[in-house]
Amino acid sequence: MPFPSPIEGAFPKKCSSCGTEFESMIGFYEKTQSLAKDGSIVGRGKILLPRNCKCGTTLTIQIHERRDLSEAGDYKRNWIGSEIKRIRESIMTDYFIAKKLAIENFEKIHKTL
Repeated sequence: MPFPSPIEGAFPKKCSSCGTEFESMIGFYEKTQSLAKDGSIVGRGKILLPRNCKCGTTLTIQIHERRDLSEAGDYKRNWIGSEIKRIRESIMTDYFIAKKLAIENFEKIHKTL
């Protein structure tokens, strides 16, 4: 089953104060300003995105989450998250080994100068 658009029904949107119209998400982002906290999770499946219109009015759109919210979807996200962490830790280990070798090489070169 295909997922619905995450912003289905959000556009067009019109500011009730100044009348500015937003035809798409791109227009909404271009013609509004971010708030200090951009995006609020309302619950599983919904995110509210408040932004300020150029006139100062706060406009909010609701974005529908497209993720699989089933138990299998949770398992998959958790497994992938753990794997990402494992891979990152492996890369960091390799980074520190490479850094140690680079420092040793630097010291060798500078002793001969």
